[in-house]
Amino acid sequence: MKKITLALLGVLSTFSLCAQPWQKNIGDNPVKLADIVSSYKANVKDGDKTEKQDVDRPEEDHNYHFERWKWYWERHTDDQGYLVSPIKAMQELKKLERSRKAKGNASKTTGNPSNWVFQGPDSSRSGYNGIGRINSIAFHPTDTNIIWVGSAGGGVWKTQNAGTTWTAVNDNFPVLGVSDIEINPQDPNTIYICTGDKDAQDTHSVGVLKSTDGGITWDTTGFAWNTSQMRLTNDMVINRANPNSLTLATNVGMYKSYNAGATWNRVTTGHFKQVLSHPTDTAILYATTFGNMNNNNQVMRSNDGGTTWTVALSIQDSRRIVLAVTPANGSVVKAVVANLDNGLEGIYHSVDAGMSFSKIFEDDACTRNILANAANGRVCGGQGWYDLSMAINPQNANEVVVGGVNTWYSVDGGYNWTIATQWTTQLPGVKVVHADKHFHGYHPLIANRIYEGNDGGIYYSNNPASGLWTDITFGMGITQFYRNAVSNNAAFVIGGSQDNGTKKLSNGVYTELTGGDGMDCQIDYTDANIFYTSQQYGELRRTTNGGAAFTDIHNNIPDRPRGEWITPIIIHPDSANIILAGYNKVFMSNNRGATWTAISDVLSSGNNIKRLAISPANPNFVYAIVANAIYYTRNFGTKWQLLNMPYSAAISDIHSDPHDTARFWVTFSGYSTGSTIRKVAEYNAGKWALHNDNLPNIPVNCIVVDSSDRTLYIGTDFGVYYKTPLMTAWEEYNNALPNAEVIDLGINYTTGELWAATYGRGMWKSPKNNISINPTAVNAIPLAKSVVMVYPNPNRGNFEINTDNKALINQKVAIRIMGISGNVVWQNDIQVSAEGKASIEANLPQGSYIIHVGKDSLIFAKEKIVVYQ
Repeated sequence: MKKITLALLGVLSTFSLCAQPWQKNIGDNPVKLADIVSSYKANVKDGDKTEKQDVDRPEEDHNYHFERWKWYWERHTDDQGYLVSPIKAMQELKKLERSRKAKGNASKTTGNPSNWVFQGPDSSRSGYNGIGRINSIAFHPTDTNIIWVGSAGGGVWKTQNAGTTWTAVNDNFPVLGVSDIEINPQDPNTIYICTGDKDAQDTHSVGVLKSTDGGITWDTTGFAWNTSQMRLTNDMVINRANPNSLTLATNVGMYKSYNAGATWNRVTTGHFKQVLSHPTDTAILYATTFGNMNNNNQVMRSNDGGTTWTVALSIQDSRRIVLAVTPANGSVVKAVVANLDNGLEGIYHSVDAGMSFSKIFEDDACTRNILANAANGRVCGGQGWYDLSMAINPQNANEVVVGGVNTWYSVDGGYNWTIATQWTTQLPGVKVVHADKHFHGYHPLIANRIYEGNDGGIYYSNNPASGLWTDITFGMGITQFYRNAVSNNAAFVIGGSQDNGTKKLSNGVYTELTGGDGMDCQIDYTDANIFYTSQQYGELRRTTNGGAAFTDIHNNIPDRPRGEWITPIIIHPDSANIILAGYNKVFMSNNRGATWTAISDVLSSGNNIKRLAISPANPNFVYAIVANAIYYTRNFGTKWQLLNMPYSAAISDIHSDPHDTARFWVTFSGYSTGSTIRKVAEYNAGKWALHNDNLPNIPVNCIVVDSSDRTLYIGTDFGVYYKTPLMTAWEEYNNALPNAEVIDLGINYTTGELWAATYGRGMWKSPKNNISINPTAVNAIPLAKSVVMVYPNPNRGNFEINTDNKALINQKVAIRIMGISGNVVWQNDIQVSAEGKASIEANLPQGSYIIHVGKDSLIFAKEKIVVYQ
């Protein structure tokens, strides 16, 4: 394949962009996201289809991993567009902890009513389906029941019964990505974690964390990095004879510590992806480089415990190398190498402890490509830069396993290979196990048992050739959700997730809906059997039978446009038949996706819409976020205008006031620089105002407005914050919620619950806040849910009002129902029971209305209701 080199505006060194290594030279030098994006687009052909493709993953093309990476880092730049290390998040977390202590509250627990409960998923149908990505697996040196795993975004988990149940080790790490876990073989209570995500680089590292009490408490080791140093701690080795001696592979060099991590010394520079020890001689170490100049990656060898290194093998036109050794024969070292197309370059073999290597297997014109998505290996390409693993049986040096998209095994030392598992059904009689392998390792205490970490979870087998693989991920909450959908008429929520599709969650029952990567989703508020799911770039699906079958409605959009990584879809608040989707234009369907019409021109050339919002108070008002600008229409698309915003920050979300067309809120991701923090802004009747009091300087990802009392909730990289109309500053709303990135929020008014979709810790729910109102002051806050609640809402024109307000209980109240234009369509005096309930049979036609509840000429509450037929 032709190699292309470029200079990234003087910031990045030259590198090949034939596939996915856009990140490989991100390290100590400040770098702008825009520079990486523009260089990538200039040098990579759009739409090359070289990765997994089937009906569930129709758009997983050559740009797939880049677009995913870009989505994540768009939310983690500063005001000038520079990538910001998670060191900044760790600094902000320490500030927050000091603030809690100053308030006499050392934990996140506060006086608010939040009480978060995990809602899943923590199980799946296995096979093609899964829960979340596992990067690393570590085994207790003496207890076969204790296993530790590191996830891509859900932190560290531990089992004490060989995988029957799992427990999250710590909910408050500043970064929940884990690259490696190492356990002191002489003192198993001493554990090290390499933070960050070495494969996808969703997160970078805050260094190596250490526990000396079996994982109860954790502390940093001796690294002092700044916020512009985009470093990765990829892999680590503990010297078995001297556990104070540590060797650490990072993206900026190899480090040594001789005092159990208290201090570190860089012994050589370069990007090192892997380091491992000779099985018996602790003086001999092996390592692999990644992303070297001219794509010449190397196997390195050390004879002095990692202090000095020499080149043992150099492979031109290679993307990544993974090594394996075995106690069955300490002289054997094997290497699997991915080529520039991310398919198989070859299998290499050493019989002299890594002094020399010979190639024993190679792909032949894309007919023996064991790193390919095809289970027969007869296609080119793969994902070797991202998913690559290798292990040799400690009992038999001839038994070798290699992981790529699928898993392969050899019984003759790597000269011949057979498919062990496939990611989707292609070959008869071959076990289906989730795609994309990141770890293979044999249990040191259980003969012949091999463990696998993949994008769906953790599996094991006692014989990889047998087809018997057991999923033991159940019990972990590590799903990386992008969006959730919550509806008053549904006893379930749905959520779109990375690698593991769109899922339906209903009181501990999890249903797989559409596969691949799940993105935005919506539930029809008039019929819970109708809902919408999507995949990356706006591949839209619709079901009308509760998920039993889905219809592709993206194909019905003119020219089948390609949208943003997460393409927004929304449902019209007054007519559930109408849905909107944002690509480079806003498209509207008035028949639930059967046909579509553009209601805008291209709003911003070369850019797609990232968020859509529609005003419940007047659905003719529609807002679109494109390229950090706000476009709006007041007449449902007849005319669009650009709204001037006085803040130069990345907009992450927009939410319209439920009752006021002149008011909306936007949130900002990234990190503010300078003295002014920009996190939440309100637009009200032509005026802008910031609402940032008491917020840490971290990304704010989403916002939802409680329509009953105008309480604001925001999802941040540190969980949820809230602010009522009575509060002057934001407060945490995080009781029992992990320190996770909350990407989306939704409210179910029927149950009074707030739902949070996290990127790495699954789906959570909590009671929403209710404002206590003095009856003599209700006109100041006339929309408080604690005064009146309408149920159900939406309804068919007959409904019930509930109240706990003493001024209304056991009293006769005046009810007026008005149309949107203000005309009274129904009114009556209704007796409220001693339980605070009253039934109203208005028999209204379909539409949106405002209900007024009054007594003694005083309006106690206003609420919008939606009637459907």
